[in-house]
Amino acid sequence: MATDVATGLATGLGTRVATEPPAGPRVPIENLFYLLCYATNRLDVRERVPVEALVGASPTELLATLLAAMTHRLRLRGLPRAYRTHGVDTRAPRGRLAVGETVGRALLLQGRVHCEVSELTPDVPLNRALKAGLRVLTADPRVRDLTRARLRRHLVALGEVTLAPLTEGLLAQASAGRLEPLHRSVLGLLELVLLGLPRHADDGRASAPDYFGSPQKMGHLFEDFVRQFLRREQEALAVSQRHIPWAAATDRQGALGGLTEIDRALLPQMRSDVTLVGGGRRVLIECKYSQRTLQSNQGGAPKLRSAHLYQLGTYLQHLRETPGPPPLGVLLYAQVERPLDVRLRLGGQRLWIQSIDLNQPWEGVHRDMLGLAESWATA
Repeated sequence: MATDVATGLATGLGTRVATEPPAGPRVPIENLFYLLCYATNRLDVRERVPVEALVGASPTELLATLLAAMTHRLRLRGLPRAYRTHGVDTRAPRGRLAVGETVGRALLLQGRVHCEVSELTPDVPLNRALKAGLRVLTADPRVRDLTRARLRRHLVALGEVTLAPLTEGLLAQASAGRLEPLHRSVLGLLELVLLGLPRHADDGRASAPDYFGSPQKMGHLFEDFVRQFLRREQEALAVSQRHIPWAAATDRQGALGGLTEIDRALLPQMRSDVTLVGGGRRVLIECKYSQRTLQSNQGGAPKLRSAHLYQLGTYLQHLRETPGPPPLGVLLYAQVERPLDVRLRLGGQRLWIQSIDLNQPWEGVHRDMLGLAESWATA
């Protein structure tokens, strides 16, 4: 976990803080903002957050600004509400009359009855999680005064909502059931608040070397960004995320045959991060956000990561058994050490190993992503 995690998160929520962050891709704060907007499919947020104001801001300020903007939109649309049933002793019956409790407690002698009343309330898990996240960021000294004032106004508007600590359990409750896209975006930001905040790079630029303490979480963000960027910014290839069927049979008593349901259930699922199809081409992309792009053994020369090559090679081997043009496999890394553009044929399969530099001005990231998309569309 990064060393500049907010004190309230580190102590109040039991977040473990590591002394040194691992090496990994560096993401300027303004780029992290764009990645979040694409990954959560909330590009409209860009129009309400002045990106120039994010330059020099801390990651805490970024999350606070985004959460304030999304809370404002949520309030304009109406906070989510649900019916909650509670018992009440009353002289004016309403709701459902609870005869048993009324008689058992002899309420009629007092001129009252006990009723079960259902009322529409904003005190639901999503609003509790939102209130908890707003409270955490309001207490953080790195949030600018103007942003803190906006957060406090939202807290006042959530006065009817129960105040609870921001925990994984609360976020799990808020995630249950069907959610609108805006609700999912809010929960995504609240998860970032819970997980912690990235440290500042040596040159003073805010960066996210390990996605608030979890390379796996940053990997998910990078994957979602790549998929949503390609869906929005290019039209040459259709974008999807597909399961890859195993080209497998079972060997029973020396005879090969089709897989039984039991056999098939034991096989792990293969699912592409991104699949592109169109123009007689099929491209399978595996997105990697690794602390090190290359690996070396005992101080030897850097090599491509064998586990990633094995994974992609296996996917391509089985994908080739399905109808469609011969697939191209791409390992797309968030750049760490140096740029990569390696194009190979291994075992009759085409594999490209490429990288995208997220530690450059956003215009460069946008341009390079479109360049990669064009190379895949014409491969």
